[in-house]
Amino acid sequence: MLYTFELLSNYLDKHRFPIIDGQTGFRVIRTSFNEAYQEGKIEFREDGIYLIHEDREWRGYMFMPTYRIEKYDSFPRIHLLRCDVIDKFLNKGIFSQYYDWSNSNTNDIIDRDTNEEYTSQTLNVCSRCKKQLFEDIDDSQDFFELLDKSDQHETQIEVDIFGYARDWPRISKAYRKDRKYTCEECGVKVEQGFDQRFLHVHHIHEKENNNYNNLKCLCILCHKYQDSVHEENFSTAHSIKTISQFIEKYHVHLNQELLVQFKNEINQRI
Repeated sequence: MLYTFELLSNYLDKHRFPIIDGQTGFRVIRTSFNEAYQEGKIEFREDGIYLIHEDREWRGYMFMPTYRIEKYDSFPRIHLLRCDVIDKFLNKGIFSQYYDWSNSNTNDIIDRDTNEEYTSQTLNVCSRCKKQLFEDIDDSQDFFELLDKSDQHETQIEVDIFGYARDWPRISKAYRKDRKYTCEECGVKVEQGFDQRFLHVHHIHEKENNNYNNLKCLCILCHKYQDSVHEENFSTAHSIKTISQFIEKYHVHLNQELLVQFKNEINQRI
């Protein structure tokens, strides 16, 4: 299920985030292309790539939210059509590259090697897509200006396919810092910056409520065993590998019962 959110204020209150209310009208959307495609919410047409959401069709594009920016000295390009690049990607049947779907004029990009974030970047159009286009579109700003925003309201709205506010990474980082990068269940404290990926922020109840009293800082092991849904979500090969790396480094400080439970789960897989 998708939720809708108002754009968050640039200022985040240290102790209380605003509750986001749903709105109607034109929406700036950025969501996981891979997830939406697998759920049958993506349609490829002659004039674009559409997301089906709330009985409406939203025209947008695909792009890589993480990219080797320094290595290639460039930002990723957006794909407006099912060009040769995307066609090969889809025909493999394996999502070897991670894409987002967006209809925004700019996007935030993270360097895959350095983890540096480049905010509000205008992205150029893929050369193969550009050759197939009927419209003269050079970049994401051109694309955005051509969208039909006749029903746009005073505020634009961003949504996330998982129900999180568009600014969730910033909220999560602020909350983890406020909790001194310490798991609120097992008490493990993450000292090194790169290891902060092992700490997550968990919504105790509804995901659209970002008040501090609805959040909890958890290590990835405690997060996995919050409930059956999280246990399943953290059972992918990538998650298992990350949890194993975390345990290898911090096993002395972790919940020993959860360690046994995790090891038993691994043994059953072998």
